[in-house]
Amino acid sequence: MYGWLWRNLPGPWWVKTLMLAAAATGVVALCFQFVFPWASPMLPFNNVTVEDDGSSTPPPTTPPVVPPTEDEEFPGGDQPGDQQPTDEGTEEPPDESGDGELAGEGSG
Repeated sequence: MYGWLWRNLPGPWWVKTLMLAAAATGVVALCFQFVFPWASPMLPFNNVTVEDDGSSTPPPTTPPVVPPTEDEEFPGGDQPGDQQPTDEGTEEPPDESGDGELAGEGSG
């Protein structure tokens, strides 16, 4: 059939290719526009039946995860927004000379 189409179409190979591509596109468009909608009610794909004979058990459910409230403690004892304790008194005192150099360093 394809050989017969190829031999009977006029023109060079690229014209034959374009004509066959246009014909194939037209056939596909006609199928989607008219044939498939007409045949759809006659196909058994929408006739789904599921019978429940009572022998199956429902899948187990997991309890929902509820975030802790403000009154409850989080794991580790930290509350949201709590700041971590700092080591007070271990920081170097600020440079009082006002020249921006660290204490103990001389200017060159």
